[in-house]
Amino acid sequence: NYYLALMFIFLTGFGMVSQLSTGNSLLQLNVPDGLRGRIMSLFGLIVMGFAPLGSILYGSAATYLGPGSTIAGGSLLAAMGAGLVLWKYPELRHFGFNEMEAPEDATIPPTYPPLRG
Repeated sequence: NYYLALMFIFLTGFGMVSQLSTGNSLLQLNVPDGLRGRIMSLFGLIVMGFAPLGSILYGSAATYLGPGSTIAGGSLLAAMGAGLVLWKYPELRHFGFNEMEAPEDATIPPTYPPLRG
């Protein structure tokens, strides 16, 4: 069904944007200032660099196994990976933004009047 596929494409895109912005925010909030640039460059490499590799892998799998089996297999691998991470790091189950506090030296920069020409 065409409209059902469009709905799932929209939901997938929304999930991808949510995951990327959340991951980006978590990294920038939890990484020391001196390492932030290096860590963010690795994050960008992993997110943007592995996407073409995954496209080649999943495209090849879809050619031989069919799209339904490929999507089911990828979903199973993703669920197993998430389960493994939660099993290995149980403290992530209770991680939340409510626990974060603003640093003591947080200042609000001054606002400047708009330039008028």
